[in-house]
Amino acid sequence: MRHTLARLAPIAALALLLSGCAASMAYKDGNGSAKVGDWDAAVGHFRTAVQEDPDKPEYKIALQRAMIEASLRLTTASRVSGST
Repeated sequence: MRHTLARLAPIAALALLLSGCAASMAYKDGNGSAKVGDWDAAVGHFRTAVQEDPDKPEYKIALQRAMIEASLRLTTASRVSGST
């Protein structure tokens, strides 16, 4: 039993490390999408980051901001197309 746990520890550590990497990459991708104004893509990336690492407040804040921006863009586009 002890030998089995010793074998699983490095695998668990690697899994933790990789999930952190995936969250970090999704967050960076979200920031890139936000910079060019692609808020729908940013929402998707930030949502992935939050799902991968829900304890990072900056991921949650970025997701909220992107969702608000995407919503504002949709509302603005709807008003513009409805007024013509």
